[in-house]
Amino acid sequence: MWMNILCFLVLIVATVFDLRMYRIPNAWILMGYGIGMIAAILSGGLYGLLQTLLRATIPIFILYILFFIRAMGAGDVKLMSCIAMMCSTQKALQLIIYSFCIGAVLSVIRLCINGQGVARVFQFFTYIRHCVQAGQIEEYHTIENQQSYLHFSVCILLAYCAITLREVWL
Repeated sequence: MWMNILCFLVLIVATVFDLRMYRIPNAWILMGYGIGMIAAILSGGLYGLLQTLLRATIPIFILYILFFIRAMGAGDVKLMSCIAMMCSTQKALQLIIYSFCIGAVLSVIRLCINGQGVARVFQFFTYIRHCVQAGQIEEYHTIENQQSYLHFSVCILLAYCAITLREVWL
């Protein structure tokens, strides 16, 4: 129970930073990592710490390619890793999946509202074609202005809420 509360606090503050500054400070992420490590040591000793550190690497390995092409920010990857430390492996994987599903829904809604759907789909296929022709993965440029920016920390927070509520109700 108390780990859920700590996760919510870390996520809420990170989301506020992201919404206001378009970034999540490393100091806040480090504080989250510290909380996760202390909790792991208190609940499982050295073995618990090892498990926690391994769990923290899951989002980094899964999401690195998105960071590499600049489709996802480093702060979002680190936030996901930080939260993965404080929950089970299954919940960490669910968090990644739910976050992307929520992000997809929010993105489609935003594209429909802004009337940019066709242009963005065309831009994506142009990017794929360019990568295939060049024979390498390159940076994916999509953000023309900050109004079209998706604060992925919001998706992570909503996903964590959904998973936790489902756990409580089931």
